[in-house]
Amino acid sequence: MLNAGGQVDIIDRAARLCGHVTVDALPAGGVDVTDRAARLLGIIYGSVGQILQRGGTSDLIVQLRSAGAEIDPRSIRALTNADVVTADSLTKWGGTALTGRDISGDLRALIDDGVKGLMRSLGDAGAGPANVTGNTVLSLLAGLAARATTPVTYNVTMTNANTEYSQALPAGTKRYQMGTQDGTAWRLAFVTGKVAAPTTPWYQSLANEIYFEEGLYLAAQTLYFACGTAGKIMQIIAWT
Repeated sequence: MLNAGGQVDIIDRAARLCGHVTVDALPAGGVDVTDRAARLLGIIYGSVGQILQRGGTSDLIVQLRSAGAEIDPRSIRALTNADVVTADSLTKWGGTALTGRDISGDLRALIDDGVKGLMRSLGDAGAGPANVTGNTVLSLLAGLAARATTPVTYNVTMTNANTEYSQALPAGTKRYQMGTQDGTAWRLAFVTGKVAAPTTPWYQSLANEIYFEEGLYLAAQTLYFACGTAGKIMQIIAWT
């Protein structure tokens, strides 16, 4: 190669690739090879041939292939039932050390809507998950969300003074109220043996009081009550 100063040794290919080319002056019609960026944007070869570039932007055109088919690296496929995921190096599950643990039962518990399934997901080693009609987590939540629509009324005559009487509320009671028919004061407890001869703990109503509870979902509850005056009638309304 000739420049204004004479001959230039261009045998040193490594130096040329690194841009170590010096041209003091260009003859008429010569090409300026000092523009390293322009040289780097020339033809590029891979291990088996020329690598192409996109016109205009000069981006390299690269296509990925897998098993003989072209793939889009931007596409992430969702796992399916046919996929197998292994984790041989898994050493803990939920903070608990593992030794050859089969976690299929744990995963089953997480998707099971039964009470047993819920307990298994919390670590209970009891019987395997099994749904029981009307006693699943989903059915219990549905029961809580539903509004009370059915009232049941009870009239219990307290024939004798200072004597315990009782009334069981229906399963699924969400609200109830109670009081004597004529407003006489009375006593209430939620366990037996507390209201006849008042024994702690018990509740003493005021005269003309209507006692009520709401926001409930009772599986089973019995009310125990008594009055200091014979012959009074306890009125109870329960909503389910």
